Amino acid sequence: MLSKKVDTILVSFEEAKKELPKAKSIVLTGTPTKITNLNLSRMQKNEVLRQLGLSQEKPVVLIFGGSQGAKAINDTIVDIINQKLNQDYQIMWAPGPLQFEEVKQEIKDLSKQKDVKIVPYIYNMEEVLNSVDLVISRSGAMTITEISIVRSSSNFYSATKCKQ
Repeated sequence: MLSKKVDTILVSFEEAKKELPKAKSIVLTGTPTKITNLNLSRMQKNEVLRQLGLSQEKPVVLIFGGSQGAKAINDTIVDIINQKLNQDYQIMWAPGPLQFEEVKQEIKDLSKQKDVKIVPYIYNMEEVLNSVDLVISRSGAMTITEISIVRSSSNFYSATKCKQ
């Protein structure tokens, strides 16, 4: 609305420029983040997975809803785990510190869920993002930026590649 009235607009993505045809000046700034594409070797990824308590034998799905979690995502993942729908992959899940205990209590036979790792928060997100096969998350601007950066690695799937 203000694009024709302000002197300069700062955008995070190149694609945003086309949405502002009446802007006087547009500067691509990107979104500042500490996440980078580490270009980890298979051996390095396997070490990250080992430290997380995950196997290198099955794909890993990383699930998080931001630092505070996302109740709708958490409820869905609890159902997936309780129905044992994750037989072909592993789950690395951070439901958020406020929902962590509640989520753990809702999962049936959590101690028997060897393909599920639940933590309140992921402190080494750069390593984890660079080591997993798929991400399911709530998508704020920062999360989209971080996933976009890591997505450039050859072993990462985007929603457009996933048909189901």
